[in-house]
Amino acid sequence: MLAACVGVALGRRFIVAGLTAALGFFAGVDARADQADSSSSDVFARLRPEYDPNGMRVGTFSLYPSISSGGGMDSNVYNSTQGLSDYFYAVNTGVEMKSGWSRHELTLNAQTKSVWFASQVSENQTDWDIRANLRLDLVRGTTMSVAGDYALSHEARGMEHPGGALPGDASAPTEFTTNDLDVQFEHTFNRLKLSLDGAL
Repeated sequence: MLAACVGVALGRRFIVAGLTAALGFFAGVDARADQADSSSSDVFARLRPEYDPNGMRVGTFSLYPSISSGGGMDSNVYNSTQGLSDYFYAVNTGVEMKSGWSRHELTLNAQTKSVWFASQVSENQTDWDIRANLRLDLVRGTTMSVAGDYALSHEARGMEHPGGALPGDASAPTEFTTNDLDVQFEHTFNRLKLSLDGAL
């Protein structure tokens, strides 16, 4: 299916008009998490499993790729009092692999977000994020879950000042990385659930 998308992002004063392509299994992974409970009286919020993406089978895994794109104008590229504007084009890609095992579960997820400007090429940037989630079914009622994430992101110049960028600030978006690791043990006694969680 093809769906046109139009939106406004007030934070960066973007006016965006784009086209999102979804071809069969090309569907946003995050969209599935936003679906409402099927008991809702709103017909548009009800779960519709028959329309869920089927994905592509790769061995014992299901693969869910996604892509979307759009463009627009940023009226203040440098987040400064000068208010320099420029046109941009953006592309978001993603892929999720989910196991179909009878016991245990592994999910791998990778996403990229790229923005290219027509003239102010110093502001071009690509962010990416890699996630992994593993659940081990140790014994009946006991599981161990491990989740890890590593990401590269950019912070626009002047974001630390209410009035925007100041002389002497970074001459380009600031690149930084983040990572985290979370381990959880969980055991269920009838209706009682105990869990132990640790994070780095």
